[in-house]
Amino acid sequence: SIQIIIPTGFTFGVVTVTSVQDIIDENDETVLADIIGVTNGTESGVQQATTTITDDDVQALVVFSTGVSVTEGATNTFTVSLAFQPAGDVTVAVSRVSGDTDLTVSGGGSLTFTSANWNVAQTVTLAAAEDVDTSNGAAVFDVTSGGLTTVSVTGTEADNDVQSLVVSSTAVSVTE
Repeated sequence: SIQIIIPTGFTFGVVTVTSVQDIIDENDETVLADIIGVTNGTESGVQQATTTITDDDVQALVVFSTGVSVTEGATNTFTVSLAFQPAGDVTVAVSRVSGDTDLTVSGGGSLTFTSANWNVAQTVTLAAAEDVDTSNGAAVFDVTSGGLTTVSVTGTEADNDVQSLVVSSTAVSVTE
């Protein structure tokens, strides 16, 4: 509650509403100012003013790192968190969208962030299956959540197969 003093001869007063910066990604908020009592004067009708506080926090996915090398037959990880505290739960999905099918999401394919854990990094595990080729494969994994900008992570398979030459000896007999 604040007091507005309107000088003699004036018919209005000014109230300044100042919002406080926060780290919560929330909907815009409405402020209603209402005159609830007049001293030494009269109020003509209902005196109200409405203003909107526009939220300037833009939610985003924070991914570390966007390039992950995975040794064939093993796993490696990257982490995901949010840039701002959400007003409600945020579900994040991670899936392979293209590339080598030997690379897969083996853990953390679905992550849930709340107003309590939004800034705590959650782990996504990529796995590279053993194969018989000697090529390093690659795949793209998208980290997505409704309404947020997708972040792509490139997983690269570090192949552990060794190309070798197989020589077999065969006896050859030559007669004169």
